[in-house]
Amino acid sequence: MSMLKSKGAMFPCLLAGMVIVLVGPILADPVTFSDGTFNDADWTATEICGCVEGSFVAQQVPTGGDPGAYRQTELIFPGGISQPVGASVVAHLNDSAVYDPATQGAITSIDFSFDNMEFSNYGVGYSVLLSQNGTDYIAFVPGLDDAVNPPFWTHVSHTGVNAFELWDTRNNFTHPDFSGTAAAIRFGYYTSNVGDLFHESLSGIDNWSVTVNSGVEPPPGPEPSSSPEPSSVLLLGSIVVGMMAFCGRRLAGRQ
Repeated sequence: MSMLKSKGAMFPCLLAGMVIVLVGPILADPVTFSDGTFNDADWTATEICGCVEGSFVAQQVPTGGDPGAYRQTELIFPGGISQPVGASVVAHLNDSAVYDPATQGAITSIDFSFDNMEFSNYGVGYSVLLSQNGTDYIAFVPGLDDAVNPPFWTHVSHTGVNAFELWDTRNNFTHPDFSGTAAAIRFGYYTSNVGDLFHESLSGIDNWSVTVNSGVEPPPGPEPSSSPEPSSVLLLGSIVVGMMAFCGRRLAGRQ
């Protein structure tokens, strides 16, 4: 009898394990980092490629965004005959936007979006940027047509960006590590401009957002829900019904 009780007690445990396996990946929520205010204390900016004697200023502007506050970047080129053609690339990293695959799960892809605007008639490139193990990576994805942004707020959005669409900024042709044993990743964005004459390019960004997708890649279609899909609910219901029938037969047999 004790053996029968022991085996009977194992069944609910097995059922719970099956439910976790079936429902767990579907219930996994993506992690989103966003900023529409851009307090200066929340961001760190570093020039990762610059022309001789060039400079930049990145700071919050309280009004004029889309809407409200936004973050403005001024890239300054010295120009002149003695100055070669140069590029100014600045990495902007959010101090709170950190994802650790080792503790939060392997990354399948990222989604990113932002609004940007050019104020000074010079094309300024914008894209998502992430930093891992001291190396910065920039997204180059098909359809990223915001290199020359217009003089009005324009929305840029890309989904399903994988590690192979992100390249290191040192031209070493490497990609970030999205595996479950990878180092922590810090997210932000970058600004870039080139020129050989003196000029100042002034641009802004607002409504910056990065979503990290982990676990099982959701199937194409509507946005994933935080509740189980209908097919999973039906499958789970079938398991519960089967368990009830099994328990009923066990009780009938003992009587």
